[in-house]
Amino acid sequence: MRDASGVARLVDDLFRRSAGEITAVLVRRTGGLHLDAAEEAVQEAFVQAWRRWPWSGVPANPRGWLFRVASRRALDTLRTRERRTGLLEDAAREAGATEAGVEGGDLVGVGLGGPPAGLPDPERVADDELALLLLCADPTLPRITRVMLTLKLGCGFSVDEIAAAFLMKPTTVAQRCVRAKRTLREAGVRPPEPTMTLLRERAPVLREVLYLLFTGGHAAAEGEGPVRADLCGEAIRLGRLMLRAPGGDTPPTRALLALCCLHGARLPARSGPRGLPRSLEEQDRSLWDRGLLAEGFHHLEESARGSSVTRYHLEAGIAAVHAGAASWSETDWRRVVELYDELAARSPSAVLELNRAIALAELRGPEAALPAVEALAEEPSLAAYHLVPATLGALNRRLGREDLASGYYREAAARAPSAAERRYFEAQVAALGGG
Repeated sequence: MRDASGVARLVDDLFRRSAGEITAVLVRRTGGLHLDAAEEAVQEAFVQAWRRWPWSGVPANPRGWLFRVASRRALDTLRTRERRTGLLEDAAREAGATEAGVEGGDLVGVGLGGPPAGLPDPERVADDELALLLLCADPTLPRITRVMLTLKLGCGFSVDEIAAAFLMKPTTVAQRCVRAKRTLREAGVRPPEPTMTLLRERAPVLREVLYLLFTGGHAAAEGEGPVRADLCGEAIRLGRLMLRAPGGDTPPTRALLALCCLHGARLPARSGPRGLPRSLEEQDRSLWDRGLLAEGFHHLEESARGSSVTRYHLEAGIAAVHAGAASWSETDWRRVVELYDELAARSPSAVLELNRAIALAELRGPEAALPAVEALAEEPSLAAYHLVPATLGALNRRLGREDLASGYYREAAARAPSAAERRYFEAQVAALGGG
């Protein structure tokens, strides 16, 4: 048996990088009316990889193996469901599929067309991915459901991750996604051709999805670590894909990509010893990715050619202020607060107010920010948000109220969504003499 933990990490990494691509190809090949069959087939392929590879070894082309297994499973499902129609024959004819067998830990004989060692032509896969994203953003669905479905099918988000992003119960998210797939199937909606007009119509929903995908990775809701670099990287990849599509190069998309790149550049410095997270103040800025910083500044500059300013412009502007500062103390906090004020006027939210308060504490001192954060602690939507007590802990610590600070850090540790963040807040308690 091989290194099971190493195989598990590989499968998880492949899922984040390839599940959306494989799902998109299967959705096209099954006519777009069987989203659930495509999704289940991809999940089954990854389950089989997780079970088999520790024993049989990782195939020479893991993505090709996953694609073949998922394709066979999808066709088997359609054979069972649609025997009375010609759908299976059409799908099989297009794919050139034959009966598949398992030999030496790999599937042979499926004859799916395209390069035999992997997914089909990369340009075709990119078109399929974009078509799937546009399908999930179909206007027949409620806006919030469109975002959820795209995150789940096109981006590989789990139900729990989506629920955390929307502050909903996982059962509610799962029910919405099931109803959405049924609605699209019953309406006969198929993956659309990614035209310039259609992309511009549905771009706002796609941008919202990419924003949630990135923020979901930047502040992970699951796992050991405080960030999910795989989700952040996927958001940047899909943003670039959207930018290259016909009509996709627009100022809001450029601003969103700038935001993702500028934040993504800081990921190498966000973890310290034992995987503990490092705040922006604590980060070694020499570790920041200079290539991503340059790309982010380029996209931000290009985004200014439009006639309107979006939330993505303002958030990217805040990220640019931080990225351009030589140190935490040299940050232009006045400009940061001004940008937060503009954001609040356009898209008010409790989380935004918390971030503004943190910037205000740097500009005018902790006393100026404390009342605003204490008020946010009573906000129902932030009842489980760990960064509220964490901020109260930091502010009270700066004011010399160590007992209060220790209590707030304990509360933050209890709410922390990741093990690394919990250990970080526990370390703050210990540093204050609280255990």
